[in-house]
Amino acid sequence: MRNDPRIERLLEEVVASGRSPEDVCRECADLLPDVVERLRHVRGVEAEVGAMFPAAGPPPGAAGEFGAPADATLPEVPGHSVLGVLGHGGMGVVYKARHLKLDRIVAVKMLLAGGFAAPSELARFLREAQAIAALRHAHIVQVYDVGDLGGRPYFTMEYVEGGTLAQKLAEAPQPARQAALMLAMLADAVQVAHAGGIIHRDLKPANILLAADGAPKISDFGLARRYDQGSDLTLGGTRLGTPSYMSPEQAIGREGTIGPSTDIYSLGAVLYEMLTGRPPFRAETPAETERQVIAEDPAPPSRLNAKVPRDLETICLTCLSKEPQRRYSSAAALAEDLRRFLRGEPIAARRAGPPERVLKWMRRKPAQAALLALSCVVALGLLGGGAWAVAHASETARTVGAYAIEIERLQRLERWDEARAVVERAKARLGGAGHASLRTRVDKAEQELALVGRLDLTRRKQLISDSEGLDRIAVCEAADREYDALFREAGLIVSHDESPAVVGERVRSSAIRGVLVEALDDWSQCIVDEHGYERRAWVMAIARAADPDPTGWRERARQPDAWYDITRLANLADTMPAGERSLALPLALGERLGALGGDAVRFLRRIQAAHPSDFWANHAIGWALRRNSPEEALGYFRAQVAARPEAVEGRANLGLVLGMLGEMEESEMQLREALRLEPSHSTARANLGFLLLLTGRESEALPEFARVSRARPDDVNTRLNLGGALEGLGRFAEAASEFRTALRLSPGLGGASNGVTRCESMERLAGWLESVLKGEESPSGPGEKALFASLCRVRGRNADASRLYSEAFAADPSLAEDLSQEFRYQAACAAALAGRGIDAGSPALAPGELAEYREKARQWLASDASVMRGRIEERKDLERVRNAVLRCLSDPALAGIRDAAYLGMLPADEQERCRTLWARFRELQRLLRS
Repeated sequence: MRNDPRIERLLEEVVASGRSPEDVCRECADLLPDVVERLRHVRGVEAEVGAMFPAAGPPPGAAGEFGAPADATLPEVPGHSVLGVLGHGGMGVVYKARHLKLDRIVAVKMLLAGGFAAPSELARFLREAQAIAALRHAHIVQVYDVGDLGGRPYFTMEYVEGGTLAQKLAEAPQPARQAALMLAMLADAVQVAHAGGIIHRDLKPANILLAADGAPKISDFGLARRYDQGSDLTLGGTRLGTPSYMSPEQAIGREGTIGPSTDIYSLGAVLYEMLTGRPPFRAETPAETERQVIAEDPAPPSRLNAKVPRDLETICLTCLSKEPQRRYSSAAALAEDLRRFLRGEPIAARRAGPPERVLKWMRRKPAQAALLALSCVVALGLLGGGAWAVAHASETARTVGAYAIEIERLQRLERWDEARAVVERAKARLGGAGHASLRTRVDKAEQELALVGRLDLTRRKQLISDSEGLDRIAVCEAADREYDALFREAGLIVSHDESPAVVGERVRSSAIRGVLVEALDDWSQCIVDEHGYERRAWVMAIARAADPDPTGWRERARQPDAWYDITRLANLADTMPAGERSLALPLALGERLGALGGDAVRFLRRIQAAHPSDFWANHAIGWALRRNSPEEALGYFRAQVAARPEAVEGRANLGLVLGMLGEMEESEMQLREALRLEPSHSTARANLGFLLLLTGRESEALPEFARVSRARPDDVNTRLNLGGALEGLGRFAEAASEFRTALRLSPGLGGASNGVTRCESMERLAGWLESVLKGEESPSGPGEKALFASLCRVRGRNADASRLYSEAFAADPSLAEDLSQEFRYQAACAAALAGRGIDAGSPALAPGELAEYREKARQWLASDASVMRGRIEERKDLERVRNAVLRCLSDPALAGIRDAAYLGMLPADEQERCRTLWARFRELQRLLRS
């Protein structure tokens, strides 16, 4: 059989499109025998898979847990426990498996046709897998590893449990805002792929998986190709893809025309289906569907679903343009336009004007166009320009008047993004024309909607105060000033001497009354200056006047005296009506109750249960649970992100708790996604820096903390972490300076005080290190010897560090037992590195010496594990213990005695001792979660 790359491409087209080999090989008949022979092998695999997994399913009671026949033989994938079958097709099968070392569920996709594939196909398969695995994005299914099992290549990848977008749609249109948000996420992911030189070529709802929180993830890069290299991965002209979602250039199969714009077309087709419940083209046969894709224009989505906003329809149709150059220039440009739509800003795309639409119609219907042109010449001669102008002005007034009514309706429903979109359409329709009264109504609505956004931002800014290192008072004072300025700019408050009843009546008559009342309730909790009680009482009185409550509960909750009395707060929590609709007040009450020592969690659970998709309710209960019940908090933070995927605060929270639970990879992914959305968000950056520091990546953590410290110079935690990163890199003078700053901000802070002492000592002792190692000088005691050991550790002299730590612990065992000093942990890291032969100061060590260092590292870690277990049982220092366990399980310094890649090189008995050790740490994780 010839090894011609065209054979493989033709075979792919037969399998993907369902067309016959004769049809596919019409223009290259000489290759038909090879394609038929290769297809025979593929069908053999299909028969094998069909026997293992019958289409009708096994008899009742014969299936295993995941749907595979009970007697089906599952493969043994190295490092994994294969649990069952997730799905299968003619060319392969996807298994559900558990990664043993990381103790997480993954999907394993295996190419069953590996034995029938040509060497070039297998090589290309692996090269493509490596290219796709390099794509790192929250909305791309991550490829973890590539391997070969008995000649059958396989991937291990992220397991996504929420089904596919196709299953979710089920021919039912989705809300416009939800569709736009999801497509913006997908476009961001596609942009990352394009930047990496990869185009997908088969984007469709069936290839978009959904996580548990509804987040989309692009999968199945089986047809993906590079477009930036001249290798055998370069695109050919064969028609590959799914007809309803393929671009015209794909349907034509023209060589050299397929590029990033192909994926943009497919994204438009996915958006079209989300908006209408069906793809833009779908005929009875694939050939007829391809003809429609090439020759016909799609029906406007609003014709199939009248609720589709005009701007979103324009974005969709721009993606579906027949000519690639008329589509968006990049997936990033598409994502940005979608976000303009979501923010209510003017979009960049423009609808095809009447001349363009006429020309396109004339090209398709030349005979009818000629007849219509003749009729138009006659008709135009009969019409006067004045009549047209009057009719146009009247139509504009009617349309904009309808827009104004719709804006007011949407404002009453608090559907702000939709209202902003209608405002933009009204402004565009008005243009530079008159209609002063209509323009006044539209301008007023625009100002009100802008105020809604600014009030929301003011409230969101306070979420950074949840970082204990920040000055809560300073954050509240800033919010107080912003609220005061916004209410004044809006004309709602003229002076602080006004009667609350007068201000309350202005708020009550506003079209955005609900938002203003929530802002007043939040504002009242931000007033902390010396006149706080009087000002708080004044703001609460305005809220009472603007929002009278027949039940009396909100009247009682808006009495300032109640906020200083835990008994009254607890009573308010117990008596809150079940149907309470305004959340800012009860959420603030719950926060205050917790601050005074009351049971805030029970109250916040009630609120979240009544409003399960509310951003603020999920944040409040998630944050209250994050320390003692991070597993439960994780679910609430996922819901927070699902409620507002574009809000960075939710992703910052989610990333933080994922890190606390040891899900380091997903934690980093969420935090980096947050910073992609808002690079200046200091909390997300601080959380990322802490994650990097925790996993032994001080050099990466340092610039993150440095940026946060410039933005938030008074953040104590950031100063401590910045000092820790500098100390880990051996920059002791700079570290001491950061610790002193933290101590100035928070006098008496033990961690900062110890850091200053330690770094000053290290800086002083650095000049004596060589003399001590040569035996010319002696440390003054065990504590100083431990510091010399730490100096060796920083300088990469791991064998010397291990020796000095061992001597210090023998002289003073308390040095090892003190977890806050971390001497024993650093000793274990030094010994583990020495046991791998990584040392800057010693000659090559013999195998026996390497084994001794590894054994010493295991002993020290086992001792730390015993101390940690005791702390957990006593419920002491749980946060410190949790961080210590996570660091042990992820620090690269310990890889030599922890990671499978290194364990496989050790003797069998030593491998078993290592596995026993890490089983203890996983048990500690379980105890921390219980």
